[in-house]
Parts: sequence; structure tokens; C-alpha cells
Amino acid sequence: MAILYCHHANFVFDALHPTHPEWDDHPVALLNDDGIVQACSPQAIESGVLHEMRARQARARCPDLRLVPLDAARIEELHHAFRSVLLATGLPVEITAPGSGYCDLRSVARSPRDAQPICADLGRQLRSALGDALTPALGCDHGKFTARAAAHITRPGRLRVVDLPDEAAFLAPLSTALLPLPPLVLNQLRWLGIATLADFARLPQSAVVQRWGEAGRMAQQLALGRDPRPVQAAGAASPEPVRTDFETPCENVAQAAASVRRDLEPHLAALAAQLLGCRALTLQLEFLNHRTRTHEIAFAAPVVAAASVSAAVTHALWSTPWPAPLISTRTTISAAAEMPAGQLTLFDEPTDDATTAIDEPAQRLARKHPGVFFHAQLVEPTHPVVERRIEWKS
Repeated sequence: MAILYCHHANFVFDALHPTHPEWDDHPVALLNDDGIVQACSPQAIESGVLHEMRARQARARCPDLRLVPLDAARIEELHHAFRSVLLATGLPVEITAPGSGYCDLRSVARSPRDAQPICADLGRQLRSALGDALTPALGCDHGKFTARAAAHITRPGRLRVVDLPDEAAFLAPLSTALLPLPPLVLNQLRWLGIATLADFARLPQSAVVQRWGEAGRMAQQLALGRDPRPVQAAGAASPEPVRTDFETPCENVAQAAASVRRDLEPHLAALAAQLLGCRALTLQLEFLNHRTRTHEIAFAAPVVAAASVSAAVTHALWSTPWPAPLISTRTTISAAAEMPAGQLTLFDEPTDDATTAIDEPAQRLARKHPGVFFHAQLVEPTHPVVERRIEWKS
């Protein structure tokens, strides 16, 4: 059996870049209608600009940043072309982000090696439909995570096949940033000096569960190459709608947003335990005069942080004229997907060249902000106190 993962690292930006040569060699951020960063150029990423930042935050990180409205219609057109090529196979397909998705080849190939001709043909179809600039990298394996890892460290237009006997050796030296964990957990791993999947796999399972819960346990299994998750053709299952009722009709946006956030937090935590994040919300409002309003809220990448969801809900509430006090809300996580991998894993193989690819942008930032960058070095791997296993080096 085999699973294919198709991945383009910066699909949204690269989809629009060819028609804007003036963006060459400049930090650029693409904003949605709410002024939130949806994609950015490599130069902007090097300066610390991130998805889901507000324009003012992004400009604070990069003063010469160009802020450009996102052409959502063009992105949807190209993403539709990507999705159509995968769906035309007639096989189960799970779309995880614009320009990225899984295809279940188990019914047509007994192993990743057997699937290689099918993957190569699918790659040619994607290149024909999307053009060279948007040609994805392809990874193939028995499990979803290893297939995704293979695509992430492969150049666009190339296929990396990993077979069962090679999985452990392939995964061991790769970065923990590939794990579909929330950003806060990935930062904690980095701070603790747990840099590779082998480092993470060697941790005691009880300690991993104690610190990071069920999501940590699942991620450690992925680091070992054990991934029984199926390709879900209908997308990841989302929680039931959340209803928030106000005993006293509400006229305050901040109060309404705080109540929605409080009621959503358990559902976001349940998604995080499955290594999933929220991709889209449907927010339905009911007012005292029985009128209703509906908002569709989409995120550039899956999120699990209640603060990010609360900010989006607050913006939706502010942008809605209230015909009367609010009496209830109904919030539905309408789309969920696995958490994206980190951005610093886009290299062919985990060699000295790969380390250089990470170090060079880091050193440019260090020259810009001297004295504030440190990295963790593992000194006592077996120390019973996790925080004592590392030392900080400038």
C-alpha cells in the first residue's frame, strides 16, 4: 500500500509572483480583506514575518515590507486546478492546504516502489496544469507523515519514495519542525535542544505524555514512522457546533468574543490532541429582534490557539452592524486539517548543506539584532529534569 503527498511550500505567494516582477528581491506580504498576512516572500520570512500576523505587526518586524492585497480569486482558480488533477485519479484525496494534499494509492499499488510510475505521471499532470512555478514536490510512503516529510525535503518537481525498511533511517535526522504540532510545542522542543525526530523518539513516552498530552504521544509515534491515519476523502472530522447563549442580551463585542472563545477552547483542544487545527469557522449570530447574521472565517493555515480564533471572531463581530442586542451565537468549525510543518525544512537531505541553509538566514538576523539569539545544546540527555538537559549558547 502507498500514500502520496503533494506539497508546494509557498503556493499562495508563488501563484501571484509571476505577474508581479516588481516583487523580486523585496520583502512582500499578501493581506486578506481583514489585513491579516496570508503569505509572504522569502525575504519577508527571513525578517520574521509570519502567517496570521496583522499588517502592523508585520511592518514592525520588517519596516521596508510591501503590503499587497491578496488576489483570492486567482488563488482559488489555481488551487481548483491542483485539486482537479488529484480528484481526476478517482482515488481518495485529502486536501490539507492550497497546493498541498494526500492521495491514497493503496488500491492501485502494493508498495511505494510499485507506486513510483503512478506518482511520476501525476507529477507531470500537475506540472502541465499549474506551470513550472507551482509544480509541487512529491513524497510517497506507507504512512501519511513519512510521505509528507519526504515531500517537504524534496525539491519542487521531484519525487522522493521511502519504503518500509528505510523509514527509520530516513526520519531519524530530520527536523522536529516537520511534526504536525502547534507552534508553541515546536518552540518548546527547540528550546529543550530536541532538534531531530530521533531525539524526540528517544524521549520516555511517559514524559512526553505528561508534558504534551495525547498530541505528544501521537507525534512521537509519527517520529518513529508509525502512522495508521487514513487519507480522509471528506476532510478531517470537525467537532459539533458550539452554541453560546447570553442570559442578558449582549451589546458588547469584547464580551461576546470572550464568551465564544471560552466555549470553543475545549473543541480546539480536542482538535489539537488529534494533531489538527481549525481551517475555517462559520459564525451565526442571533439578535433580540430575531434577525440573524452569518460569517465565514477562513485561516491561512490551521490554528489551535484560542487567541487567534478569538481575534478573528472579534473582527467579524466588529464588522457586523448589530440590528439589536445579541442573544446567542452558533460557531461551527467547518474545516479542520493537520497542522502545517515548519518552514525551515526545505532542503534535499539533512547534511551539512542543510545546516547552512538554516544558519545563513539566522546569522543575517543575528547581525541585525546582535546579542539576542541563542541556541540550545544537548549536554545531559538522560537528566531527570527536562530543562537541565540543555545549555544555552550564543
